[in-house]
Amino acid sequence: MSVFRSAFLVGAAVCLPLLGSVGLWDPWETHYAEVGRQMLARADLVHPYWEHHYFFSKPPLVPWLAALGLFISGAQPWGTPGTGPLPASVEWFIRLPIALLMLFAAALFADTVARYSSRRVGLLTAVVWWTMPLVCFLARQVMTDGPFVSCLMLALACALRAELEQHAARWWAGAFAAVGVALLAKGLLGFLPFVLVPLTWVLLDGRGAWARVRRVPWWGVPLTLSIGAPWYLAMARFAERDDEGRRFVERFFGYDHLDRLVSGVHTTTPGGTFTYFLEQGAFALAPWVLLLPLSVPFTPSGVEGRSRLGITMGVSSLFTFALFTASATRFHHYVLPVLPGLAVLLALALDRLVTEGFATHRPAL
Repeated sequence: MSVFRSAFLVGAAVCLPLLGSVGLWDPWETHYAEVGRQMLARADLVHPYWEHHYFFSKPPLVPWLAALGLFISGAQPWGTPGTGPLPASVEWFIRLPIALLMLFAAALFADTVARYSSRRVGLLTAVVWWTMPLVCFLARQVMTDGPFVSCLMLALACALRAELEQHAARWWAGAFAAVGVALLAKGLLGFLPFVLVPLTWVLLDGRGAWARVRRVPWWGVPLTLSIGAPWYLAMARFAERDDEGRRFVERFFGYDHLDRLVSGVHTTTPGGTFTYFLEQGAFALAPWVLLLPLSVPFTPSGVEGRSRLGITMGVSSLFTFALFTASATRFHHYVLPVLPGLAVLLALALDRLVTEGFATHRPAL
C-alpha cells in the first residue's frame, strides 16, 4: 500500500468517526456555518452576511465549505429561507469538507516526506501528525485554521515534489494553486509559502538559490492570483458596510490584519510574551513534546535528501513560530502552522532512534 493511502487511512481512522456526534459548539463554528447558510439563503456566494449585517472579518473559504455541507445535506436549499427541522446528520456534513481537505493534505505531505527519506519516516510523519491533540481538534472544527494549514502543507509538499520529480510543472501548479486557495482561507497569511520556500533555498544553496528561483514557472504567481484575487477585488468594490460601519478594505486589511498584528484584536492574552506559544505548543504536541530534544540534530550527515527535508521543515516551524509570536493577537490555535514541520522533525528523530538505538541518543532522551 502506498504511503499516501496509508497516511490517508490513518487520518480517517482518527478524524472521521463521530465527526458529527455533537452540535456546532465552538463559537466560531456556529458563526461560520451561519455565514455559509446565509450565502445559500440569499443566493450570494460573494458577499458574506451574518444575522442582519455584512461580515467582512474573514475570507470566504470556510463559509463556502460549510455551505457545501449544508446544501448536500438538504438543510439549506439555494435561494430560499429554509424551514423545518435540520437533518440529524447536518453537523457531519458541515464538518466533512474541512476534514477531507486536511486528510488529503496530510496524506500528500507524508507521501512527499517518504520520497525524500523513507517509507517509515513518511508513515511516522502521519502517525505523529494525527496524534497531536490540536490537529485532532482543528481537523474536526469549522474554523479557518484547519483549511489554511492544509493549504500550507499542500503548497510545501508540491514545492518539494517539484524539486524532486521530472514532471515539475504540474507540481508547481499544485503549489501555486494551494497558495491561491490559502488566500481564501486566511487572507494575506496565505502568501506564507512564498517566504518559506525561497528562504530555505537561500539557507541551503546560498547564491545558488537564484538558479532555483529561475526554474520556477513564470505563470505560477498569475495562477495564484487568478484563484485568490477575484473575490478580494469584488469585495473591494463593494459599497456596503458591516455592523461597525466599516467597508471591506478598512475592516479586513486595516482592522483584522494590521491591527491584529500590531495592537491586538479580540486577544485573550494582551501583552503576552513568546512563552505563551511555547506553552500552547506543548499542549498541542502532547505527548510528542517529550521527544523534541531528539529532533534537534535533524540534518543527518551524508543523506542529502533528508538534510534538505529537515532544514526545510525546521525553517518552516521556526519562521511561523516567530511570525505568530510577533503578533499582538494570540490564540492557542495560532500555533497550528508550526506543527507540520515539527511532525517531520519528530518522525526523522524517531527513525534515527529505531535505526541507531537508544544508547546513541541517551543524553537527549
